[in-house]
Amino acid sequence: MGIQLQGFFDDRAAEGLAHVGDVPVLGTLRELPNYVKNCAIDMIYLALPFRAEMKMREIAHKTKETRASLFLVPDIFIFSLLNPSQNISYQSMFWLFRAIIASANEA
Repeated sequence: MGIQLQGFFDDRAAEGLAHVGDVPVLGTLRELPNYVKNCAIDMIYLALPFRAEMKMREIAHKTKETRASLFLVPDIFIFSLLNPSQNISYQSMFWLFRAIIASANEA
């Protein structure tokens, strides 16, 4: 039981991106809604830049009939603009997310 990270959906998958760390890229964002429906996914963490509002709305609309809860991950690029003294990278956010999942599974 607990949280199991199935993988990522990223439009760069079409360009050959196969893994993020040791986690597989399962397809493009266009493929996400069908995967959620077919695989009984409980939670979706959506990490897109704020300028991708239309894509976020589209994903929310296409997954609203599923049982999955949708969580928005803050745009770290905007955060770094607002707080330039903090050095945050996508890599560090990936490992932070993995640590959160690990601690949730231990509880």
